[in-house]
Amino acid sequence: MTRPTKSLATTLLITLLAVVGCGEDKAPTPVAGAPAPGAPQQAPAAPQQAPAASKNLYERLGGKEGLEALVEALLVNIGGDSRIKRYFNNLDQVRFKTNNVAFLCEKTGGPCTYTGGEIKRVHKSLQVSSEDFDAMMETIGKTLDEKGVAEADKKELMDLMASFKADIVSSTAP
Repeated sequence: MTRPTKSLATTLLITLLAVVGCGEDKAPTPVAGAPAPGAPQQAPAAPQQAPAASKNLYERLGGKEGLEALVEALLVNIGGDSRIKRYFNNLDQVRFKTNNVAFLCEKTGGPCTYTGGEIKRVHKSLQVSSEDFDAMMETIGKTLDEKGVAEADKKELMDLMASFKADIVSSTAP
């Protein structure tokens, strides 16, 4: 067996160094999904889960505390609205707040149960006109804006409230 000549050995060494990068600190190009060289072995990643279900309107409005703050602000705004404040002149504000928070809580997906009166019966004696209902809706919208409620949440709540118009407006209202 013959020994390779020095020039052949030198050529092989140069070729080998060229292929492996001549000892530079250049990082190899990673293979997608492969761990980095020298990285500790990790357990396979858990399969990705679908994003958590989005919060319901009750949660997006801040839960019970958020609803309480909204109803309190609404009472202030009602008092400043000459078009509708007459409906609330002799109002038991504690009862109004308690019933409205429970009602909103239940209707927006919260854990509460509304035990107040049936909406149509409660409003019948008030003789609420369509114009007064619309004014109340404006006041609710103003309150939601003042409290910084997101536009999509505001729309959802306003649509919910508007769905009760037929039960609140009296057919015999002037």
